[in-house]
Formats: sequence, C-alpha cells, structure tokens
Amino acid sequence: MCVFNELLNLYVGKNVQGIWKLSYSNNEIPVTILKRKTIEGAEYIVRSEFFEVSYACSAKGFGVKMVRKSWQNVPRKINKAVLNKGEMCRQQILTPNKPDDKKALGLIASYLPDLLNDGYTHLLN
Repeated sequence: MCVFNELLNLYVGKNVQGIWKLSYSNNEIPVTILKRKTIEGAEYIVRSEFFEVSYACSAKGFGVKMVRKSWQNVPRKINKAVLNKGEMCRQQILTPNKPDDKKALGLIASYLPDLLNDGYTHLLN
C-alpha cells in the first residue's frame, strides 16, 4: 500500500508546482516528490535522505533520469550505490504520453521500488 499526502501552502520557489510525500508503510520515513516546471512540461524529483531521481516528460515520453546537477542534494556516490543502473535504463520511457499529476504519481509509486538495489529496498518499506 502506498499513500500520497499533498503538502499545501508551502512555498519553495516559483518553479515548484507541487509537493507530495509518498509512503509505502507507516514505519518508514516517506520520500518527497517535488514537481518542477521545465521547458518540456514537468519534472518530478523523488528525494529521500539516501537517494534522489527524476521522472520527467520529454519528447519521447515520461520516464526516469538522474536529477540535474544544479538540483542535486544527495551526494552522487551515495545515489549511485542505491539506484539500480539496469532499472534506470529500463524505466527511461514508462509511457509515450505526458501524464497529469495523478497518473505521474501512480507511475512513480509503481516503478520506484524497482529502482533501488536489493540492499536498499528497506528505504521504502
């Protein structure tokens, strides 16, 4: 089971269009999802203390990519240890369409657990 909580009335800059907390269980700290405005449409940055990744709209569709260097909070070395490189490649295009928030958040919640290497899946459970 995953739960989304939208954070309202929180100002984090003019380019942030939405913020959600995603929880897979009551026992763990949720991950934060920031929706940022981009030229292509939207980019959803999924962030925890130990990893961060971006799900973004592009000309090819909606899929995962590394967070832009200027937006990074987690050290690259830690991020690379947590994220599964093969799964990053497989999730580059999840859908050829540009999803609305509900669809994008559903895709992120469904595919995010597969992005973590086996030794780090406890970060979501």
